[in-house]
Amino acid sequence: MFLKLLPLFVGLSLCAGSEHNLLQDQLKENLDIIRPKTDDLAPDYSKEQVQKFFMVGDFGDYKHKENIDGMTDIMSQLAAQDTYDFILTVGDNFYPDGIESMDDLDLPDNIMSFFQKDNIRDLKMFPILGNHDCFSDYYNQILYSDYNKQWEMESDYYELKYNLKDDPSKYLVILMTNTCLLACNTSFDLPLGDTGSDCDEMNVEIGEESVQIHYQWLENKLKKYSKDPDVAWLGIAGHHPTIREASLKQDLLPLVQKYKVDFYLTGHKHQFDYTNIGYDEGIRFPGSDRGPVLDDCDGKIVKEIMNTESRDQYFKKGEKLHQFMIGASGKKLRKICPYKDQDGHVYIQNVENSGLAIFEVDSKHFNVKYYNNEDLSYFYSVTISSE
Repeated sequence: MFLKLLPLFVGLSLCAGSEHNLLQDQLKENLDIIRPKTDDLAPDYSKEQVQKFFMVGDFGDYKHKENIDGMTDIMSQLAAQDTYDFILTVGDNFYPDGIESMDDLDLPDNIMSFFQKDNIRDLKMFPILGNHDCFSDYYNQILYSDYNKQWEMESDYYELKYNLKDDPSKYLVILMTNTCLLACNTSFDLPLGDTGSDCDEMNVEIGEESVQIHYQWLENKLKKYSKDPDVAWLGIAGHHPTIREASLKQDLLPLVQKYKVDFYLTGHKHQFDYTNIGYDEGIRFPGSDRGPVLDDCDGKIVKEIMNTESRDQYFKKGEKLHQFMIGASGKKLRKICPYKDQDGHVYIQNVENSGLAIFEVDSKHFNVKYYNNEDLSYFYSVTISSE
């Protein structure tokens, strides 16, 4: 496990001696074999042959507008170098309570003004809802599509389907879900605790009809697209992380594993994170988000935990569900220590700075790169290949 601390401690591990080696062994035993980076594995993307888009999450906090400003600066600079197709958000678009009234749009207008910078102002933004967006009437965010030319939200859940540029007969499909509903499960049998309180705040009754209808919509879509040979990549966008949120691990994760969804795009936890889980892999911590503490970090301020030697990871399609978490686009970042065990396999967690992810997709490759607001160099990359 590689832990990045504040400047004095950069690059040092917090564990020492035999205790460090034991922890490393335990982590490597849980973590799948890491494929080293090689030149022949890296896909050769060209502007004409790849679908490219930005992903942001937990960004709409005007109290931390400097983070939004820095993040959109990076987007503008990246978009000056290459062609991007759209922006996807994974929720918590407007803090603290979404769009409370259509008679007062100062908050969303102020947030969206940052996306009017050069090179990105003409990109459509496809959002999903976060828990904060559901604290008021979330249909206001659907109505906001009529007031802002970038904002494209046709419903509280919907699908995106794109012909891929290198082979227009193949598709990228992303099911844009409302986890305000999905997190309040149809078969909810966990202690109410925080999740029950969240459902109350999101104005959802646990197991209500709208929750069941959404699950049925999602499964119907998964049945359809998982059997379609023309769907090169099938993914879900949901604000709450399905591998880490207790309620979603109960109902949503088994559904995602059953239909062998390629990727899950998420936020909610205010950090960067990449985690995966096997399709046949069980849950070790039912009823809770995470397990016991693996490292208390000795009270130090840790900015990154990386459980791999390389910052470039490669996988074959069909082996795992890949969860990409970008909850770090504007909201104040959370501490990642004490570092706790959790379901699946955590490859990296990072809270160095706010930022975003870019996606580069063709019919055979699916690549994700994580960027923070400090420079134009990515700090972690995951590539999935069907070749």
